[in-house]
Amino acid sequence: MNRLVALALPLVSAVLISLVPGGTAHAADPDTAPVIQTAGLSTETGGLSGYLPISCVVRVEFTDQTPSDAEDYAISVEGRDGAGASHQYDGLGQPVPDAFTIGLPCGDLADGQHTVTVREHPGEAQATESEPAAFSYRVIDHPSRLDVAVPKVRGTYSVYAGRRYRLRPQGTWEARADISTRMWTSKRRSVFTSDDWTANTSGKAAVVSVDSADAMVATFRVPRRLAGRWLWISVLGRTGAWGADGVADYRYTFIPLKVLPPKR
Repeated sequence: MNRLVALALPLVSAVLISLVPGGTAHAADPDTAPVIQTAGLSTETGGLSGYLPISCVVRVEFTDQTPSDAEDYAISVEGRDGAGASHQYDGLGQPVPDAFTIGLPCGDLADGQHTVTVREHPGEAQATESEPAAFSYRVIDHPSRLDVAVPKVRGTYSVYAGRRYRLRPQGTWEARADISTRMWTSKRRSVFTSDDWTANTSGKAAVVSVDSADAMVATFRVPRRLAGRWLWISVLGRTGAWGADGVADYRYTFIPLKVLPPKR
């Protein structure tokens, strides 16, 4: 029997910042540099996957009395830069000409205090920069690893339908963590399709779907009807603490496991 060790995927996924045309381009003016209103961590998730989604973004909201086009702004977090802002919207869903949002993936930020600035650089004009804003960052306390003992059958890690298995953590989650456990199945190993999504969200193909619980679902058994499919296992811990005192989520995933018919 081979032991399969779950490896945590990179914490941050790609983030798409939508650009909304707005404002009239102005020359950068030192007297009307961008002014940061809020700075801290946020989460933007999405995409079609059998795993629980995860992302971490340094998100800044700022204003500018003489706004440039949204794409003329950039964010800087201690030497790491990201370009392109989007307008904030009012209660009627209309873009606010002088209010913007911009984000940068957390990447490999170290735990602790950080500073962020917003830079305005319209065309060939001399750039102006906001005053820095501070925020804190750390990753939620989590187990050092998460294992499950499964057999390797004909070169493929697998589980037998109808047999009980257990996830075994080494260490604990932080006390206030909300733990989500997802064990979804797909028809194919490398692709999770919209049909798979529908089958799992309807309950027909899901093994476990538990969100924001006090503890993860440690034991599982794949129903016999799902033999022949592939099992995607993920466990996500979060505190829900974002903003200036943000705590980043942490996720474990396993490679997709082949679901075999019951072993006789």
